[in-house]
Amino acid sequence: MPYADSLIKRDDADHQKRGSKQVWIIVATGGTQIKIGFDQEFVKKHLFVDPKPGTDANAKATKIVTATNLYGNLTGSEERTVPASLDADTLRFLKLQKLVYSRKSQNTCSVCHQGIGLHLDLCTVCKHAHKNYTRGKVCQDCGCDVIDKRTRGGNASNAKDCAGYVKNDYALHRDDLGLPNPFEESGGRISSMNSVVLMSIIDLQRFKDAIVAGIQSQTWTDNKIVDEVPFTFGPNTVAVIKNTDNLAAFNSRPKGKGMKAKVHYGSDHIYRFNHWVGMID
Repeated sequence: MPYADSLIKRDDADHQKRGSKQVWIIVATGGTQIKIGFDQEFVKKHLFVDPKPGTDANAKATKIVTATNLYGNLTGSEERTVPASLDADTLRFLKLQKLVYSRKSQNTCSVCHQGIGLHLDLCTVCKHAHKNYTRGKVCQDCGCDVIDKRTRGGNASNAKDCAGYVKNDYALHRDDLGLPNPFEESGGRISSMNSVVLMSIIDLQRFKDAIVAGIQSQTWTDNKIVDEVPFTFGPNTVAVIKNTDNLAAFNSRPKGKGMKAKVHYGSDHIYRFNHWVGMID
């Protein structure tokens, strides 16, 4: 039986294929046909595909855990390890954890592991970001009153002696693989939690029917945007992952039966999913 994950094109290394946008033609059971569009960030962030079956589970888990520790700068007691038991649910959790750390690391420096704000627009005198003042007042960190002289590319005193911002480890890893970073735009902004549709457990036709039903629940005109379009896929098909989760915490959290999304119907007659708005309990 085909599942909804078959819609997401991947290469032999189980990476999502290149391309800034994906457009799918969805045909419901009754014959209704629509076009839906997702940008790469939405697909990567919210339409989750389980690890490819049939591969060496331990090798796959080791690769995932290694990447998670890299992206999250996890060492010592925080470092993730490969569980002794590796069933499909555990592998799914490990990959979800890697996903949330991929997002959490955005706009952090791979050298000092602090935010980009510590490296940009710093005062030339006190080397602070002056975040705590309004125009005309002194820096509340040190009393500096030179508020208009700023430089880019400096480093603050609390940036662990980092010489300058170097993009996050996830982005560097994607560069090494020759793959784009889908989270570098505003839609992939930093977050310590992530909501996903579990595409690998949803019947393909049920997914298509749910998408069409959600679209048909609204009235559309060219270039109309609807903020909360409901899509119901079935029990336990939508999950939330947090970077602090262990497997037990993730499994104990209630899962949803669908999502609400912000959708734009363009003049090209494609329904484009712009943002995840909420989970349907």
